[in-house]
Amino acid sequence: MITEVTTVFVTYNSAAVIGDALKSLPVGTAAIVVDNASTDNSITLAKISGATVINNTDNTGFGVGCNAGIFAATTPYVLLLNPDARLRPGALEQLVAVAERHPEIWMLVPTIYRADSSRFDKWQSSICDAGFKTVDHGDKNLRSISFASGAVILLRREKIAQLGGFDPRIFLFFEDDDLSRRVRDAGGRIVHVVNAEADHAGGTSSPPSPQMTEMKHWHMAWSESYVRRKHGMLVWGGWKAMEGMVKLLWAQLRGNAQERAKQLGAVNGTLAAIRGVKAQDVRDKVSAGSGHVS
Repeated sequence: MITEVTTVFVTYNSAAVIGDALKSLPVGTAAIVVDNASTDNSITLAKISGATVINNTDNTGFGVGCNAGIFAATTPYVLLLNPDARLRPGALEQLVAVAERHPEIWMLVPTIYRADSSRFDKWQSSICDAGFKTVDHGDKNLRSISFASGAVILLRREKIAQLGGFDPRIFLFFEDDDLSRRVRDAGGRIVHVVNAEADHAGGTSSPPSPQMTEMKHWHMAWSESYVRRKHGMLVWGGWKAMEGMVKLLWAQLRGNAQERAKQLGAVNGTLAAIRGVKAQDVRDKVSAGSGHVS
């Protein structure tokens, strides 16, 4: 059963966590690590752990990185696992067993626990909820959901490949919302397998810094605007930019560098989306504290 799964990781300076993530996989599980031009020893650690490494010379972003792994895999299933996530014993076997019984299910997620032991429970998204109806699968451990978090997802590889994988125009954030929406629109089902469990620390895949904070919030704002527009939803870009400017001023007055970086990224990401700037042209070149992106 495990031989039918390839686990795909996308790393970017993830040396602190990728080794333990690979060790959490059941013995015999194939693994592909797509590295987005890390400057630490992420690649070395991946190779030591026996993973196949796809070494990108540029930071291609999460979705494009995942696509490289998905299209390189040949197994019926692909497990997407964040470098700072860990499978609990038996989780992968349970996910695959459900997928084998239910060919109509294209995406499966386990119960995910945060670092503080609280349960992640975001199985809905404003991008995905329109027209969503729950389905009774006749199993108390299966919960019909509209959205699958990118932290841990088992994919039916052939179906996802037919959809083209993640949207390559998205560099970071909301790519899982977009894919979940397209899976549902294509007639696929998404489920939460309650008795399969995983841990996700969150925010530890790459080291924190004002520059990283600005980059993340630039792409978060850009991607939300792009995905909402793509699916014919209202986009409040102008209002979001004005709100962000007020918060940016307040952060500047308080001398809070991290909050300033967050709001600076959000404002510029929103404005860039309005102007039609491509996220892949910006990638991770946000200059923290500069007031602009290059």
